[in-house]
Amino acid sequence: MNKITKSLLIMLVASLCFISFSCQQTESNELFVYGNWTSTTSVSYSIGLFGITMKDSSGNKTYSGSNLTIIPYSATAGMIFIKLTSALKTNGVTYTELASESSDIGNWVGFLYKDLTSISLSIKKASKSSGKTSMSTLNEAISEFSIDNGYFSEFDYCYRSL
Repeated sequence: MNKITKSLLIMLVASLCFISFSCQQTESNELFVYGNWTSTTSVSYSIGLFGITMKDSSGNKTYSGSNLTIIPYSATAGMIFIKLTSALKTNGVTYTELASESSDIGNWVGFLYKDLTSISLSIKKASKSSGKTSMSTLNEAISEFSIDNGYFSEFDYCYRSL
């Protein structure tokens, strides 16, 4: 084989590999998850590239976190994990102001979303009675916060908001 033919063959194989990988369909639904969501009970979720903020129906920030990690399970469901940066206490003082009072700050929490469309989703922060509230590492949070472990029973049905 001469050098020109060999070079053309290598370029053809490289091009086919590039096309194959760049055109590959994925079940990733991350782009649809990002945005502002408001539930039928006025709980809101703001999901951005770097974190998530959850507010109650009165507009009080209840949870906020960074290091957003999304793990899609399918085209319409997945988990969102954040490293918690603030949480609302029942008296309205945030843990970011009194960080020493919360062992959850700096730890990972999980949210499960399902039934995702371009305009709606169902979402819930991991919680159960006698359950853990956060985990110290992302891998521990991924392992602990699951439906199989009983963390998700009720969901907030949300519509995309502006």
